[in-house]
Amino acid sequence: MGAKSDQADEPSLSNRVFMHDAFLSHRVGDGAGKLFEALSDRGCRIWYDNDEQITNRRVIEVMKEQFSGSRVVIAHLSRDFIPSPWTILEILAALASEQECDCTRLVLYTVDREETADLEIFGFDEHMRKSIGVRRVFDHNSTDELAACIRQANLGPRSPPSLSRHSPVRRSRKLDRLAQALEKLGKNEAGPIDDGQPFTALDRADVYGHLLLDHFRADSDLGTTESYALFCFRCGEVSAAEEGELRTGPCLAVTRSIACLAVESERGDDRANGYMLLEMLARLYADKLAARFLRASIAFERDWTIARCVMPNNLGDCDWWPVRLHGVEQERLMSREQELTYVEPELRPLLADTVRLKVMAKTNLLVSDLPVEYQVNLELHWLAIVIDAYACEPTSWGSKLTGAGAAGGGGTQIELCMRSLFPVVARQLESFESGQDESVFMRTLNSCEKTIGSLIDVSERNDGRPLSEFSTYFVDYLLPLLGLLIQYGELGHALDIASRAIRIIGRKLPHEAEAYRALVSDCAGARARHTRRTSMPLHCEFGRIQNSSTSFRKLWANAAVLDYRK
Repeated sequence: MGAKSDQADEPSLSNRVFMHDAFLSHRVGDGAGKLFEALSDRGCRIWYDNDEQITNRRVIEVMKEQFSGSRVVIAHLSRDFIPSPWTILEILAALASEQECDCTRLVLYTVDREETADLEIFGFDEHMRKSIGVRRVFDHNSTDELAACIRQANLGPRSPPSLSRHSPVRRSRKLDRLAQALEKLGKNEAGPIDDGQPFTALDRADVYGHLLLDHFRADSDLGTTESYALFCFRCGEVSAAEEGELRTGPCLAVTRSIACLAVESERGDDRANGYMLLEMLARLYADKLAARFLRASIAFERDWTIARCVMPNNLGDCDWWPVRLHGVEQERLMSREQELTYVEPELRPLLADTVRLKVMAKTNLLVSDLPVEYQVNLELHWLAIVIDAYACEPTSWGSKLTGAGAAGGGGTQIELCMRSLFPVVARQLESFESGQDESVFMRTLNSCEKTIGSLIDVSERNDGRPLSEFSTYFVDYLLPLLGLLIQYGELGHALDIASRAIRIIGRKLPHEAEAYRALVSDCAGARARHTRRTSMPLHCEFGRIQNSSTSFRKLWANAAVLDYRK
């Protein structure tokens, strides 16, 4: 696999958050290697597939891991190469991450900006173009700016959390500070609590401070009772501060020390209470130490739900909000929800050698979000992978599927591919019948014809397999595609492919084969009579391809019964 990185010195990589600065998304043969070399020479760590074709599970597994391990996704676009379905999927995944994680992840590099800056020609709709924006489009004249952009995006804090946040020395100092603040508070100002008097700021600091200090000394995390005490302390402090309660220096020091210990807890609610205490001190009492502690700790926070509890309405009016949330970015962008992954778990055993991608994100961006032509190309790509895998290892491949519990072996694999391809073709047929997108539909038919031809070639060389294993689903998926090829494709070639496919199926199911031949004859006859598209034997109704061939229906009524009684 051509997974490469830059030649930068190791010290420059010490505070990188992600393994790679960027994931280079491109179409094979589009010259993206030049950009890879240029960015590597500028000290960037780039993952690049070295123009290797995506043809097997191992390659996809590597891609998936490297995508999750890259801070930025660079989409390489050229006017001479239409973006592949992979590039579009990776762009969608990056945009989904941005919506989920509130950060910038996608940038575009155009080979010739004057020609390719118009993103509409690459299939980006208006919403996507607005999401991307001109500021993210780079070209060969701005390679230096691109390198600086992706390096900065992957730059973490100078002191990583693993070295500073939970270190014993740092924790010991915080405990000492809380103890010293309580000692000073007790000597100078705090007195016995009078039930008849209001519970003052000094009383809250003294009571809750000693309670929490004792537990923090015994355990790094608070128990349920202590967590509730921290919650009560936070509510009382914030409520009193909002009402304008005055605080003395020792009182502020106790609150600040409690908050600094709380933000190190493994419990999310304790950290949230700690952050809110620090935010209250910074906002209402202009406590610079609290602002500094909050800014440093919130930058490491990995839970966005907790971090935004103290997010100001106007980021420019506060000094406690960090420039970047490194912890949130790392946790979100590296999470499984943001990666390119397989389909549903229950289907994975059946797809062990086909590797289907889709985008899993909060916005539910799926393959169906692609332009229709890209959807067809992607599904045909999966089918081609199945066919190639069977052609290389027909025996071991089939036995492996059977061992995994996949009834039907290669036929089941083909059925899964066809199940996804068929509705996409149906949508295109509906547009074609209304006179729209005619060229797109014809390109789809040509692509289907090539892939189906490969399937038949492989099956003829392997005693009918894997096509013969697909006989149960032949009538639902492959037969209608063959009929559409006869109705609208190159007639001679389409008839040849259809007759060869039916010959293979007819070895096991001769009576069904007669019904299939009747449909082929009806489709060819309707074409010769120049029948209207909506009246063809195969046409679209309610978003589905309907078979209205009377000859087929007459034979099909008894064909299946006769074959399965044998």
